[in-house]
Amino acid sequence: MRIQLIVIFSFLFLSLQVSGNELHRAFQEQSSVNVILALKTRAASHSEWRNLEQHIDVIQQKLINEMGWVNINHLVRYKNAPFIAKAVARSEYDRLRQSEFVDTIYLDKFTLLRAPEASRQLPNRKTADINPKIKQVNAVAVIDSGIDFNHPYLKNKVVAGACFSASGHCPNKEKKQFGIQAGKPCLFNGCNHGTHVAGISVGENVQHRGVAPQSQLVSINAMSHNGFGAGFTDSDILQSLDWVLTNHKKYNISVVNMSLGGGRFYDNCDTDYPYTALINQLRDNNILTVIASGNDYLTDSIGAPACISSAVSVGSVNYDGEVSDFSNSYKRITIMAHGSKILSSVPGGQLEVMSGTSMASPQVAGAVSLLKSVYPSATAEQLYRSMLSGDDFLDSRNQVKTKKLNVKKSLAYLKQQFKRAPDKTKPIKEDTNNCSNKIDGILIEKSNTDCGKAIRW
Repeated sequence: MRIQLIVIFSFLFLSLQVSGNELHRAFQEQSSVNVILALKTRAASHSEWRNLEQHIDVIQQKLINEMGWVNINHLVRYKNAPFIAKAVARSEYDRLRQSEFVDTIYLDKFTLLRAPEASRQLPNRKTADINPKIKQVNAVAVIDSGIDFNHPYLKNKVVAGACFSASGHCPNKEKKQFGIQAGKPCLFNGCNHGTHVAGISVGENVQHRGVAPQSQLVSINAMSHNGFGAGFTDSDILQSLDWVLTNHKKYNISVVNMSLGGGRFYDNCDTDYPYTALINQLRDNNILTVIASGNDYLTDSIGAPACISSAVSVGSVNYDGEVSDFSNSYKRITIMAHGSKILSSVPGGQLEVMSGTSMASPQVAGAVSLLKSVYPSATAEQLYRSMLSGDDFLDSRNQVKTKKLNVKKSLAYLKQQFKRAPDKTKPIKEDTNNCSNKIDGILIEKSNTDCGKAIRW
């Protein structure tokens, strides 16, 4: 089976020529261009590798050796997908196009962070308190601009952190950093974004609360600066997802929130984007990736990566139950949630009102975390379907019918599911010696590797 790497916001994965045109234009303007490489790979025939990470490492090393790349600190190697990200000169690009190890070459794009609308006007309606019995605490992973973990609204919430910044703007002034300090907010305009998003999902004080105040946070700062503004690169978001996939068991991560994106897609974009393989793997491990649809006032399309079919795309409604005018929408949008005039935390200990699909997405991520806390053995499919049991919603602008988040209905749906099959906090241990009947992907033979590592590419 051919393993594909797909990268870029707005290019259809048809052939090398599609991204090649972009790359040719990039090389006309720059002597060095940041790219992401899709490596050719196939299953080993005689257990030549013990697990998927080892297999990926081997094929990455073959290309590195072929290219004579000595300073490997200047490239990014991914653990859970056959990707390499690197800045290359035109001569290297020409060699890579001829390499037997390279399947596709894509531009590593930088997308500017678009700050949500701020407002001093408070919403006139409170979210109903929901206090189900919690069986197991889990964490929401927030890939964003970092989180102020000292904020009173988020006290003792952040249990882990990481930073991936292509421009070297992690707190340690490097391109990577790990630990709680690594997940601190960046220092550019708009870096209050991640703290606000986190508060919506899990924040709590004596007057206000997020959707899942019992849950914890994992903060991943993926912001860079290109000289014109703050934003993120495809390669840094890929590293963030890769890190979550590697560490999700350690921190009991139940859901990923990505209030970010760009571009315009009229249908699913699974083969247009680098994130698909990792979002698929996360879902195979019962972790949903919740992504904002975008704030471009579009009624026939949404941004990427929300358009990936295995992600949960989220549009915004206001407290009057109407669609927010800025909210992107199209026929395949997953769910709507409150995103207009949302009060939440910002760095420095304050609370602020913001509007955007960036605010709607963490409502859904928090709901997933809450549901998983009550039903720890719920699968990604059960969690997904529970959200689709919410309120019927009609977007008056385009007549698209979808669902609006209703946590009480989602809890009721799962209650019915586990009436027939009682919830068990500890999942049954599966036979991991043969993954062939479990995963549509690489077969790991004669190995005790978790089948979650054999993934859908």
